[in-house]
Amino acid sequence: MRLSLCMIVRDEIELLGSCLDAARPFVDEVVIADTGSEDGTWEWVRERADRSLRIPWRDHFAEARNQSLAAASGDWVLILDADERIEGDAAALRRALAEPRALAWRLRVRSDVGTGSEEFHAVRLFRRRPDLRFSGRVHEQVTPALREIAEREPGWRVADLAAAHVEHAGYHPRLACARSKRERNVRLLRRALEESPGEPYLHYKLFQALGAGSQESAVHLDAAARLLLAASPAELRRQATAAEALTAAAQGWLAAGRVPQARAACRRVLDELGPHPATRLVHGQALLAAGQTAEAVPEIERALVEPPPASGFHYDREAFQAAGRRLLALARQRSGVAPPRPR
Repeated sequence: MRLSLCMIVRDEIELLGSCLDAARPFVDEVVIADTGSEDGTWEWVRERADRSLRIPWRDHFAEARNQSLAAASGDWVLILDADERIEGDAAALRRALAEPRALAWRLRVRSDVGTGSEEFHAVRLFRRRPDLRFSGRVHEQVTPALREIAEREPGWRVADLAAAHVEHAGYHPRLACARSKRERNVRLLRRALEESPGEPYLHYKLFQALGAGSQESAVHLDAAARLLLAASPAELRRQATAAEALTAAAQGWLAAGRVPQARAACRRVLDELGPHPATRLVHGQALLAAGQTAEAVPEIERALVEPPPASGFHYDREAFQAAGRRLLALARQRSGVAPPRPR
């Protein structure tokens, strides 16, 4: 099984070398599409990549990604950005590619955010097929295409791969500020929402890009949650950030005193998308706010011991545990339930 690394770049001369050096032991071919570099990146790409192409930038990440995929020749594709490095066991990764029913693999992505790290899983390895392409002007995904293939051809497998992971530096404040990523993403997300105003994923991503605290970001978080609550169970499961968006909205609604809405959002996640400790904690807080202290105590207790799903959304576990312990003490005090005695 041949593996092609497919990248899109622009003005990445400082980072591209370390990314490619780390990836070379894993891949057979490097395909890089340059979208208009002016810092020497294009000249570097022409010397180092196995296949290089210069493409116009049309404010559409999926379009650019798909042009790089079209230039690849491998059986499988690895997706990386210049501010990322792949690490792990190259031989074990190769064995995973040989699994006959594997359609794609999710890799753990660890992002350095300056004050710590955030982790999530994302599809970065998949078979090179003409019907497996990215979609989305920004925050592009292959997940919709994977779902369509799985529906047409049952039996394919998409799973997490522990043999390798991705280290991402692009969210570190120094790099993010220097590249004006936030401003670019806000602009593209606003444009994407003009094209697809009913897409909850775009509303939630714009909320994240704008940052919590502004009136505009609150409007988009509320819109994302309302669309998700109105979605069918099947459509809800298709939304990659549904659990995260509904949990975030529930927290905001609790702060605003909208307790019934917060409970409904949490229940939709827990009943239809699966348990997550962060969602369960917010649900416990909503139960407490509704005066249902007897139900709140066991819910908060479960939240503190329940492991997060492997592909669940990121949350600050230390802050979560500290907040959960304080909330549990308050719930026990209100319910008259004494904490268990230490053994």
